[in-house]
Amino acid sequence: MPALLSSFHGGSAANAINSILSISPLSSPSVMLLPTSAGVMPALSELRGFTTDAAGTLYVVNAYKHFSQILTFSKPAVPGGPFTFASVFVGGKDSQLAHPFCAAFGSDGHLYVSNQDPDSKGSVAITYYEGPTMKHPGRLKGVFADGFTALRGIATNGTLWYVADAGDAKTGGSVSSLDAGGKKQASLAVNQPVHLLFDGSKYLYIGSEKDNAVYRFDTTGSATTVTPFIASSKTVPIDHTSGLAIADGVFFVGSREGLAINQYSLAEPSSGSVFISGLQDNPEFIAPR
Repeated sequence: MPALLSSFHGGSAANAINSILSISPLSSPSVMLLPTSAGVMPALSELRGFTTDAAGTLYVVNAYKHFSQILTFSKPAVPGGPFTFASVFVGGKDSQLAHPFCAAFGSDGHLYVSNQDPDSKGSVAITYYEGPTMKHPGRLKGVFADGFTALRGIATNGTLWYVADAGDAKTGGSVSSLDAGGKKQASLAVNQPVHLLFDGSKYLYIGSEKDNAVYRFDTTGSATTVTPFIASSKTVPIDHTSGLAIADGVFFVGSREGLAINQYSLAEPSSGSVFISGLQDNPEFIAPR
């Protein structure tokens, strides 16, 4: 049975977890983010998305509004071991980070970040930065796309970017597809989409926080609608869909308010089971360990 990495809501509450944990029903959770041998690591608060580069370095969204950062942690010395703090990859007043949510590398090698709050010009935007192999790693390149209402998850199939906008009381939620220049190509109507996951070949999975469901979209076809994939049930409830992950033919779905993560067969997702429950804090992003 695979273990998962998970970030959590965090913050200052007594039950807050301001780190990434390795979680499994077979063992106790373990902290996966460690300071340097000299004890150096920025304060962590409200961690959200995380991703790795080709070298195995972990990039973590440190999302708290007053010190928004993208941090890097070195590849574990032992497979499955913890990551050690390496650097502040993006941060500071010139970074244009504004309560970031998700970070993902594009096929061009740049790091793209979705921001939940308006920037200095009052626009909710995706910003992008030079990647780790470029001349100035972490340097702001600019705004990739803007004008969103409630920007959340982003994902790419290598050609197009998919962007979740959860909307608000006046604006319905949607998932937009953008070309390499940030120009909108199409829009999918989804009720309060938050998390996105591309399977690496064909399908984009979309977590709807309001519907307590996951939808699927074929990125290789011509359809402009999504199809139901996973829904909450009495036996395997989803309470505010959060992180999505795939490992060993199993599809994992976070239940944010349910303090749980569910598991389903990727081939037959009509029924599932609870992978782990009774979590101390709300699970946010998840990924295979």
